[in-house]
Amino acid sequence: MEKILVDTDILIEFFRIKERSRCLYSKIFRINTNIPVISSVTVAELFAGRSIEDKKEESILKEFLSKVEILYSNFEIMKLTGEIMRVSDYKITFQDAEIAACTLCHNLPLLTKNTKDFKKIKGLKLFNY
Repeated sequence: MEKILVDTDILIEFFRIKERSRCLYSKIFRINTNIPVISSVTVAELFAGRSIEDKKEESILKEFLSKVEILYSNFEIMKLTGEIMRVSDYKITFQDAEIAACTLCHNLPLLTKNTKDFKKIKGLKLFNY
């Protein structure tokens, strides 16, 4: 089984869509051949959404997070985050740079629809869906 780091955009779609089985996240992880992993910055981004003010939505998110592996930042990841931002001339947001750094440090492919920004990062592998 392959671990895949999931970008926030994929999870936002998953939580917003009514018929979750039709979203990309469900299609990729429906069968147990791939394991979803997320960055700690993705947790913050998900809790920043206005829909989380609804206690039911917050509960759904917490339940989801209890079942997924979360990769927490450390010195190496934060150092690489800064380097990615600097090399991109600050055209990559902190959040995307941290997700990319987490992906690189753990040698994982990244599942994202935001390929435009991430494909510019040297050494980053995008998950081909």
